[in-house]
Amino acid sequence: IESHGSMEKYFQAKMKIGTALAHSPKRPRAIIANKDSEYGERFLKLPVETTLPFSFKDAKQTQITDDHVAFTFQGQVFRIPQPGRFSVMNALAVITTAKWLGLSLPIIADALSNVERIPGRAERIDEGQTFTVLVDYAHTPESLRALYETFENRHTICVLGNTGGGRDTWKRPRMGSIADEMCDKVFLTNEDPYDEDPEAIVAAMAEGMERKPTIIMDRREAIRAALAAAHPGDAVLITGKGTDPYLMEAKGKKTPWSDAQVTREELLMLTRKS
Repeated sequence: IESHGSMEKYFQAKMKIGTALAHSPKRPRAIIANKDSEYGERFLKLPVETTLPFSFKDAKQTQITDDHVAFTFQGQVFRIPQPGRFSVMNALAVITTAKWLGLSLPIIADALSNVERIPGRAERIDEGQTFTVLVDYAHTPESLRALYETFENRHTICVLGNTGGGRDTWKRPRMGSIADEMCDKVFLTNEDPYDEDPEAIVAAMAEGMERKPTIIMDRREAIRAALAAAHPGDAVLITGKGTDPYLMEAKGKKTPWSDAQVTREELLMLTRKS
């Protein structure tokens, strides 16, 4: 968003795809968009044969947990092994698209019930511990809040940095503020500083917090400390990297990295000690 200059300019860049569709001679053409969003509503005004809005209200008898979602859509029950409200919205987009392409609701429901967990997207790391551990890519205020809302009824321990040194500086205090508001304990750590001072990035995040976070710049040590602080029933949420394979550091240095693998290694060490 920062590279575009504003959310509106970012939207206009995406709207070029919709405009190209509106001028395309191909038939049939459809726009499928979230009508709960003002930007989705604007996409739905494009002049094509079919506009297919979807809304959270389309999902009836909704059950949302930190393990799965379930709901009824047009009389068909859907159960999807992905957590959170955002998974309902993603599913509605898929269902609406698949219906337009001619698939029946029972076939769509069966397919979605067998969706495998997506690496780096609310990915559970389980090594027999008594608490939940998730690795997620969430690197915007909106995605971070959506993940944390999924665990609003749990005691949460959150590990985060701020993706991208040298850009997106606007979101640093906002990300810190969201973690401060929604997490019971916050660990701030290094992420992808590039040529920027990583401690300055973390300090900018801390400016958005009322409580004093625990700052551990070594990302492995921050994950280790967060796991060690967890009690049975807690949720440890490690965000920002997802499946990114490197820590991006100064002068083009790329350090091989995997949040999921590091977390597994630290969990195994922890369970052996206990």
